[in-house]
Amino acid sequence: MQTQQIGCLKKRIDFNLVEKELDLLKTFPICTGYSGYQVGCWQKFPLLNSQGNAQDGRYYSYEGSPKITEIGDKLAYLTSLVTDIFCLEFLKVADIFEMKSGSFLFPHRDALDNQEDFKTNFVRLHIPLKTSNGCFNSCGKHVYHLGPGEIWFHNGYAVHSAANFSPESRFHLVVAFPPGVPVDALFKDKSVTMLGKETISIDREPLTEADISGIYSLSSIINEYNFKEIVAVLGKLHFSKQVSSSLTYKWLQEITTATGNPKLIHKSKLVKEFFVGPRPKNPGVDVQWL
Repeated sequence: MQTQQIGCLKKRIDFNLVEKELDLLKTFPICTGYSGYQVGCWQKFPLLNSQGNAQDGRYYSYEGSPKITEIGDKLAYLTSLVTDIFCLEFLKVADIFEMKSGSFLFPHRDALDNQEDFKTNFVRLHIPLKTSNGCFNSCGKHVYHLGPGEIWFHNGYAVHSAANFSPESRFHLVVAFPPGVPVDALFKDKSVTMLGKETISIDREPLTEADISGIYSLSSIINEYNFKEIVAVLGKLHFSKQVSSSLTYKWLQEITTATGNPKLIHKSKLVKEFFVGPRPKNPGVDVQWL
């Protein structure tokens, strides 16, 4: 199943209450994790997870139902949305994701912690709680703006990314379920579903020959100190041009090959393997940029 809108909570959500509870997040410790995946600041606030631990931001398999964290207890309205709308028999994790202004996630595939097979990944649903026109998610060659209260199925196996080009933080409620459960079975309240809705990618400009020349000219300036920044430039290009986010690492390998620098060539190979696979055994939980 591809990334697409599968429901809508606009008529169910009191956005004034949401705003008040999101403001409370400033009083809680930050749970970041996976810092190598981002530029800027992307952080999560767990509402429900296996142990009810607000500092546990990992995704992993476990038996039983999730427990409410300290944050989930204080954000009672948002927690009630989760428990009223989704089937707790299958729910494993519920988080608030905050992406601060100017932040960006490198194109990647999702995987369970210490899990080699990307296809056994959790099923995630995204519900924007607060967003702006400059906030985007992508999947392959498609780029989407997720509207407030919409429910989106997220295909974590496909190469995907997200960016916030707006001046304010973007907040998503993200719920996760084990693989193999039919999507409609995830909902306790099926009135919010709208399966089969056509999902349209935003308009972007074609990639020109001049753009391609500019991309490959980066081989003249890339080095170990600006390596991450160059990857970010390549990774953001698909938000404004009609290309797939997966081309990020193809371009990177071609750029580093043109330098003739063995260290940069090797690093580009490691970065590609980490973000889009295939990963070697025991790759660690984060990428080493330096």
